[in-house]
Amino acid sequence: SGGVKSVFNKPLKNVKVGDLFRKGYNTVSATTLFKNVAKIFIKNPDYAVYVVSRSNRYMGGILRSDVLEFVKSGTLSSNVIADDLMRTDIPKLNPSIPLVDGVKVFSENPTFDELPMVTADGKFYGIVNKNDIFMATTADIKIGACIELEGKTFQIVDFQHVKPGKGPAFVRTKLKNLENGRVLDN
Repeated sequence: SGGVKSVFNKPLKNVKVGDLFRKGYNTVSATTLFKNVAKIFIKNPDYAVYVVSRSNRYMGGILRSDVLEFVKSGTLSSNVIADDLMRTDIPKLNPSIPLVDGVKVFSENPTFDELPMVTADGKFYGIVNKNDIFMATTADIKIGACIELEGKTFQIVDFQHVKPGKGPAFVRTKLKNLENGRVLDN
């Protein structure tokens, strides 16, 4: 058996972050003028803008908060370019990593709603959205399904999709350890 099948018609453990690849991302060159970066944010305020080289090498990203801070500082100039706004501390995802590792990166970086996907050789591949990652994993949760967690096999006894007032949505599960019969709230 290949394990629990996912919405991708393959075992969930074989689903890669790149399977959730999104087109339509916003990219600019390092020399793009601030006014043009700002126009992109006006059209798509919920997404970041990613800075890439001519050869599509990922250089960094610009978040909406970066643009707002820059506008508030009053240092607007016709000479400001994307490189002046770009940050390099945005976590990146390799499209070839397993989906569960992508979930972990988003869990460790809860302030980001999307992250850039960058190949091992540094090429910008696209973006992946936090909701896409979590929905891909929660779409596979069904009562009676078996999953592997920390090297042990569990059966899903119950689950509930929770949308708290603050913070991201998550799935609360009751898992039965098939080796010893104990039920865990997870």
